Amino acid sequence: MAITFYILVVVCAFLVNKHSVIYVNVAYTLVGLRLVADILGIPSFSSIEESLLVMFFMWLSVVLVRQTVHSKIDDDTITTAIIGYLLLAISLSLLMTVIIREDPTAFTYLGQPIPGELRNFSFSNYFVFVTYTTLGYGDVLPVTPLAQTFAKLTSIAGQIYLTINVAILVGKYINHSNKKEDDNSTEA
Repeated sequence: MAITFYILVVVCAFLVNKHSVIYVNVAYTLVGLRLVADILGIPSFSSIEESLLVMFFMWLSVVLVRQTVHSKIDDDTITTAIIGYLLLAISLSLLMTVIIREDPTAFTYLGQPIPGELRNFSFSNYFVFVTYTTLGYGDVLPVTPLAQTFAKLTSIAGQIYLTINVAILVGKYINHSNKKEDDNSTEA
């Protein structure tokens, strides 16, 4: 994977929690593993590396949901919810990339096997966002049971994440508004 992707990993770690170094340390470890694999020329490392990245981004997504639950309603809370949504999609895109690498026949593109030049993160990212948002153009189809299960889980994950975060944010907003009304009625 491109080094720019690893810059994204480190930036995401900083965005998740500016006060804790654990996320940044894990990000640096992932970047270091990639550099060591490149220097030593370990070709089979990519599936392991992508699996670690999937776990990393899912972990960050869970952390962001927890931050949304435990923080007051403000611009940072909304930004946190959006970043978590995008990070979960990125982790699912990485997982799809691993699925395609392990079984190139798992998905079809326009009714044909996916051409070699499209078996990459960008292609997976496209499919995941189309499925995650339940848009579904129908140009990429899951064929194998694993791919079909992945597509179902992707669409469910997108909707569950949105539902939970919208419920949390609306609840916080209503609670915040009620506190303001109580404060105003107490002052009067």
